[in-house]
Amino acid sequence: MSGNGADITAVYGLLSEVAATGVRLDTAVVRLEAKVERTERTMATISELFELRQTVTHYRLSAMGY
Repeated sequence: MSGNGADITAVYGLLSEVAATGVRLDTAVVRLEAKVERTERTMATISELFELRQTVTHYRLSAMGY
């Protein structure tokens, strides 16, 4: 897979890594945000970008204890 699909797959792979290995959530959020920023530059649709941003917000709030 290349392009947008590969980026999205990588983002969700990172989320799976957090769930499976107990990677520190704040560390994972930083990595996820970097991936989203890279993906934003190549994103095909607004809805995909919106979904990724919602995911980042959810994990950022979780990392902050909310």
